[in-house]
This record gives sequence, C-alpha cells and structure tokens, in this order.
Amino acid sequence: MSFPSPRSLICCTLTILLTLLIGCNSSNNSSSDNGGNLTTQSSAKLSQFESCESLKSYLINTAEQQNLLTNYVAELPVSVDDATDSPEPISFEEEQPAVQEVTGTNNQVAGVDEADFIKTDGNHTYLLSGNYFMVLQTWPAAESRELSRTEIDGTPRDLLVYEDTAWVVSEIHQHAYEDFEESLNGDFAPRIALMTKITMLQISDPQQPVVIRETVLESIYMDALRIDQQVYLVVSTQLDLTGVIDDPEGVEVEQLLPMMADNTSPAAQIDAVSSVISGCNEIYQPENVTGTGTVSILGFDLENPLAELTSASVLANSTMVYASQDNLYLASIEDNNWLWFPVLEGEDYPTPSTKIHKFSLGGSPQYLASGSVEGHLLNKFAMDEFQGELRLVTTELNWWRDEDPENRLFVLQQLDNQLEKQAELSGLGKPGERVFAVRFDQQRGYVVTFEQIDPLITLDLSDSTNPQVAGELEVPGFSTYLHPIEGDRLLAIGQQDTSIKLSLFDVSTLSQPILLSEHLIGQGSYSEAQYDHHAFTWFEQEKILAIPVTQWNSVTDSTDFGLSDIFNGLELFRVTAESGIQPYAAIDHDFFYEDPDNGNWFYPEGIRRSFFVSDEQMNSYIYSISSRGMLVNGLASPERNIGSIELPYTDPVFYLF
Repeated sequence: MSFPSPRSLICCTLTILLTLLIGCNSSNNSSSDNGGNLTTQSSAKLSQFESCESLKSYLINTAEQQNLLTNYVAELPVSVDDATDSPEPISFEEEQPAVQEVTGTNNQVAGVDEADFIKTDGNHTYLLSGNYFMVLQTWPAAESRELSRTEIDGTPRDLLVYEDTAWVVSEIHQHAYEDFEESLNGDFAPRIALMTKITMLQISDPQQPVVIRETVLESIYMDALRIDQQVYLVVSTQLDLTGVIDDPEGVEVEQLLPMMADNTSPAAQIDAVSSVISGCNEIYQPENVTGTGTVSILGFDLENPLAELTSASVLANSTMVYASQDNLYLASIEDNNWLWFPVLEGEDYPTPSTKIHKFSLGGSPQYLASGSVEGHLLNKFAMDEFQGELRLVTTELNWWRDEDPENRLFVLQQLDNQLEKQAELSGLGKPGERVFAVRFDQQRGYVVTFEQIDPLITLDLSDSTNPQVAGELEVPGFSTYLHPIEGDRLLAIGQQDTSIKLSLFDVSTLSQPILLSEHLIGQGSYSEAQYDHHAFTWFEQEKILAIPVTQWNSVTDSTDFGLSDIFNGLELFRVTAESGIQPYAAIDHDFFYEDPDNGNWFYPEGIRRSFFVSDEQMNSYIYSISSRGMLVNGLASPERNIGSIELPYTDPVFYLF
C-alpha cells in the first residue's frame, strides 16, 4: 500500500501556523541562542543552559512545536502506532559444604549488575514479593527459610545489593500518595501520576534490616544498574508547561522542574530535604529538539549510603539505557510525534534517528559526547561498547515511503564531544525483514532478522573501520534472545508458530554458522525468557538451561481448565554440542496455588526466576521463584522438593467453582 506524501497533507494551514509561531516567539529566540534554537543541526552534542530564562524560552518554543506535531499526527491517514507477567523441607544433621558456585542475575555486561526483583549470593537471597523486601536463608539448601520481611511503600519493582546495603526502587501512584505521606516525609505535592521511591536498607543483620535512607522522586522509574558500590538510577519526567505557556512572565521555570525529597534519617522521623532533581544549569539541551521531558541519571554510593546524591539531566521524551563498566549511554528516540518533526521543517518524509548521549561513570555521571544514527534500536542489546567504540544495530521501518525496513550496523568513536560514525554496514537481512535479536561478543556480532524465515547473521567486527557480514543461516521461526556459551556456541530462545523454540548454533567458523540442535517445547507455549533475559538462566558448570514455561496442553469441553491441562513451571534442559538440547526436568509450583477444595484455577501464575547453587563437593541445586513461593530441588533428583518458602503476595487469587 502506498501513502500520499506527508508533506502534501500539511497544506497551507500548517504553514501559516508555523509562520505565526515563529513571529510570535522571535523576541524570545533572539534573546538567547541557547533557549530558542529549534533548527536541525548536524551536531548532536549537548550543552548546558546558561540560565533559567534560557531554559524557559527553550521549553516554551518546544512545547508549542510539540502541540503542532500532536495535531498533525492525529490527521495522518495511518496510525503511527502501526510503526513501531508445600512439602516440609528435609533436614540434614550433617554439616553441608560451603557454597562454591552460584548463578546470579543474567546481566548483559560482565561487571554491570542490572536491577531485578531478586538478588542472591547463594547463602542469602534478597527479593521483592508483595509489598515486602525479604531476606531468605538459602544455604544449606534443605534449610532454606525466611529470615525477615520489611514493608516497602508503593509497589516494589527492583533491587540491587552491595555488601551490607540493599537498594530498593518502588513506584507510588499519585492517588495512593496520601497513604504513605507520613513515611515519605516530603513537603511537596506530587504533580505526576507515578513517582519513584528509593529505600536503602542496612542488612548486616539479615534478620533485622534497618531503613537508613528514603528518597522520593517526582519522576518515572526507567532503569538502574550497579558498578561496584555505585548505583546509577535513570528516571524520566514529562513536564507540564501549561502554566508557563499561558503566563510566561508570571511562572518561574524552577517551579516546573521535577522535585525530590531525600531523608537520610528516617528513623528520627524528621522531614526530608526537598530540592529539584537538577537545577536549570545542570540540565543539558540537545541541539536537535526531542521533546519537553527530562531524563535524569542519579548516583548513589552504597559504600557510603548517606553521601550526597549526584545527578545529571537531559531534555528528552524517551530514552533507552545501556552501560559498560566505564560509560553509560542514553539512546534518545523520537516518540510518535517527534518522528514527524523533519516534515514540519520542509522534508517530504520522517527521517527517524536515535541520538546517543555518552556519560562517564565514576561516582558522579559526567557528560562526554553525543552522536546520531539513522533508525531505531530494538532494545539495549542492540548497543555494545568494545575497546572504546560503540557498536549499534538499528531498524528504519520506512512504512511511510511504502518501502522495506532498512537494518544497519554502526560503529561510533568519540572525538572530542562528538560520537562520530567510524563505519556503517547497511542491508542486514533480506527485503521485508526487521531486527528481532542482537548480541555482541567482543569482535563478533550476531543479528536475527525475521519476516517468514529466521536468518542468523554473523558479523565480523575485528576491523572496526570495515565491519563485514561473515555468514548467514536460515532456519524456521525467529529468535528473540541470543546467549553466547562455551566460546563458540550460541544458545537462542524464540518462537516457531505458537511454540517456544530453543536453538543451539556452532559459530566457531564465523562464515559458516551451523545449527547443532533445536527443540520445540510445544504448541501453546510461551516464556518470560523470550522477552526478559533475567528469566533465562544458564548454569555453565552443569551445562543446564532453566527457563519459565507456560503451556496450554489441551482444550477440554469444560468452561474451566484443570491443573492437568496447563503446565506452568520451570523447564530444565541439558545443552551440549555432542547431545544437543535435551529435556532434563520440569518443576512446577502448583501446590502454592491450588485450592484444596477444588483442583481448578483460573489463570496460571508462573515461575519467573531461577538460580543454581553448587557446593565444594559438586552437589548442585536449583531454586525456582514464583509470586507465591520458592522451591529448592537437587539437580541429581529434581523431582523431589527438598525445601520450600511461601512468599507474600498482593494479587487476588481467582478460582472457578
């Protein structure tokens, strides 16, 4: 299907509106280049505002442009949206050996710990369940038990742990703010629907965690990561500029900036100290307009948990986060409205791009450089830093041109405050295909594109100035997550028809990738690991993969489904080059959910995470976690539960009677 040129759809009315807009704001623009310049620039670098007045001017002009874009997009002939969830433990009297090996969070980058709702060192496991931060004893395996639970305001989302300090992020809805007002001790009224709260706890005594700091942010939680003792939190806020647009002289811009309330003595029940997250001169503006929202990076020191917080903010509406051990990158992507900004400047079609902003990580995030690439990123796995260079894979959909998607690889290198394109490789995949998975592995790269057949594309990145497609292999279905194992093997999870598909590739010869093994779990199956890599657990020592699986096995004549009709648990597979992918065991949590008076349930609540622990005698155990409980099973006899812990939950249970 072809569409009329978007430029022809604007007509004279939009041209007149733009002319009037520029005329009405000419005095503001002339007063400060920093504040009013909306012209597209070749440079993508950020610059700080010189004053609050320049910030106000910038925001007013950008907001008016944003309103025009909103009205324009609403008139498009095609929706822009089309473009883009117990038995008694067996006791052992003899002393068990110490923990030797434990799988933790499945992180993208070694040394960069990603926030998740569970963390473990084997001996103790810290998790968020219901409204609680919980500490569990998980070693010895058969003596696993709950040690403590601490109530957290709002809805707990993620946590990070460093030595004796736990860092918990939760979300608080505006309508529930008054329920927590006393514990929050903030002296500002929330102006957004969803806020972020950070709770820091001293956990040197796991049976009695102590809350030592509480910080409420008038922003939405986006991501968090830890490098050694430093935690970096990324939040965003969409500023409400109605007041300053209606009365530019009567409203101070500082009144519009997102606030934070920080309490370093919550036990003393004193008021928190309130301030803006970033002051006017601490906010960076892009040379290319991307919206009126702010994206902020805040630094927390878990070794010195009461230390002053650090922050840096960028004006942007949407952002994806990637971090190496040294740098953090914000990938600012136009939302559905700002995608059309080039049309307002006279172009025939949108030119989708992604702005990349680089910050150094050394306690306080410091801005370094910016760059821009064509197209949009699939997820953070489409970014990777190696030997100081940033590699990215993007897709440009091109539906507005009635053309096929364009998939590209870029290599960016920092030169002064610019991320310059060092190399570009276009034409990844066949016509009509778009990117479904990306993984970088030092001098290698792997890309999965899909339309009807799943090509695995291998990339030779040994010469960063001249990257090459090394090989390609076509297999049915598609992969959504790629996991390098054993150096020259690639383990993938994805989908074929309505079944989860596991694939094992040999990539020892990059130009000739080989499919060693594949396994279809069955029709009507799906897994959280297909879209969240934290649910994908690979235990190298035992060559075992664990993934959550929900499978609707059969359809009955009844209006309800019995437990026998649905498998909802953890499936384990032994994966070797010699034997391929072999089912090993299945663990379910049915008894946590089952109604003792009626064996039926309404909707399956799945196992979400798992981890492995082995001891000095090479005995290995698998721990599985759902919203209702944790089970412990020995790998030697996985059919036998050797420990269980029931967990608190807040969601109601639905039964069919």
